[in-house]
Amino acid sequence: MKTVHITHCPTISFTDAEPCVMALGFFDGVHHGHRGVIHCAKRLARKRNVKLAVITFFPHPKEVLSKGREVVEYLTPFSKKEKLLEQLEVDILYVIRFDREFARLPSKEFVERYIIGLQAEHVVAGFDFTYGYQGQGNMSTMEVEVKGQIPVTTIPEIEWEGKKVSSTLIRELLKAGCVSAIPQYLGTYYETRGTLSKFTGDGSQHRSVIAEVVPDPGYTLPVEGSYEVEVAYENQLIHGIASIAKQSNHIHKLRIELHDFPKSMHGETLQMKWLKKI
Repeated sequence: MKTVHITHCPTISFTDAEPCVMALGFFDGVHHGHRGVIHCAKRLARKRNVKLAVITFFPHPKEVLSKGREVVEYLTPFSKKEKLLEQLEVDILYVIRFDREFARLPSKEFVERYIIGLQAEHVVAGFDFTYGYQGQGNMSTMEVEVKGQIPVTTIPEIEWEGKKVSSTLIRELLKAGCVSAIPQYLGTYYETRGTLSKFTGDGSQHRSVIAEVVPDPGYTLPVEGSYEVEVAYENQLIHGIASIAKQSNHIHKLRIELHDFPKSMHGETLQMKWLKKI
């Protein structure tokens, strides 16, 4: 997958863009709803024998429009989202820097520069996708603003057990500690990464160790409490108990107790799956 970072300017143009089917969205978490958009775009791209492309944005529009007053809790940092999209066989990932100048871009100009300009032959997005100044553009206006040049496909709302599949819902489940329900919407258990430090105990002879974990930025931790977790390390799956305690200034302290622990993991980064709250 080729990743192209774009910073908007009034004279921007793309001379080397390739014909593509374009999927649009922020895709935080790359949940079932997002995958529906990507899979539809992929089928259309393969049928047309063109590239499968995605347009996404960074940072989150809420961060920019609130002038930093609103802190966005991401489900996945950009590097993780990039990896997930590559696994879905996206050919080109366009990452538009969302800044104040881009936020002022009229919806019509967004279509001209970033849809038509990037040689999209078909556009796919979710029913609630908006674009342009103050989010005035939507999938209905998109059909008008492409002037009949490009087909537009809108993916309807996806529900599970009466709830809309969304990144917001998954964040709410994390805040409620309902991590065991997340796979229904995300497609897998929620995962975070962090670095191990400050060990107590000894992992030899099948004993346990307790370590503090410094979480990587760009993830949302579940609400404080204790959880069953699964840690992937090399070719091993290590089960343990993670405890989250809230401290001052919105900082959370994360500790993990691991069984059958290889001492060589000290100081290394690990990936944790959050299985259920205890």
